[in-house]
Amino acid sequence: MNFYADTFTFDETLSFPRFHSDDRRLGWFDLFGDHANEIQDLNVVRIYNKGTITAWHKHQHQTDFWFVVSGGLQVGLSADKTPNYPSWTYLNPEYGSVLRIPPDTWHGFKSLQDNTILIYGLTNKYDGSDEERYSVDPAVWDLGAR
Repeated sequence: MNFYADTFTFDETLSFPRFHSDDRRLGWFDLFGDHANEIQDLNVVRIYNKGTITAWHKHQHQTDFWFVVSGGLQVGLSADKTPNYPSWTYLNPEYGSVLRIPPDTWHGFKSLQDNTILIYGLTNKYDGSDEERYSVDPAVWDLGAR
């Protein structure tokens, strides 16, 4: 499945973990699949408010893997620092996908619901010197609204 414009493509960006539900529970299993042994840092965050934007940044060496457990995120991805036409995807538990964000990919998110919970795995322990940040106009996020 490719959510990206012709100018920004890469393979195996979304994966779908195994889902199971029965009368006792529901869950997603083997979240990171073949990439599990690459994960060096596993984190869980709660984004308190709908509309919170965390963007725009990239990593030189680190790959991110994102999975939304509760709520929803609008995710922007771009090969360019100035995201005039970012590629958009949406993460939520109903869709049940893991987003892989490779190095040198500008990315960020906007929370679509209060108390969204994101699990994210990193291929390196977090290192602030690996991250480059760039502020963008919040109106950019309206481009991907649906």
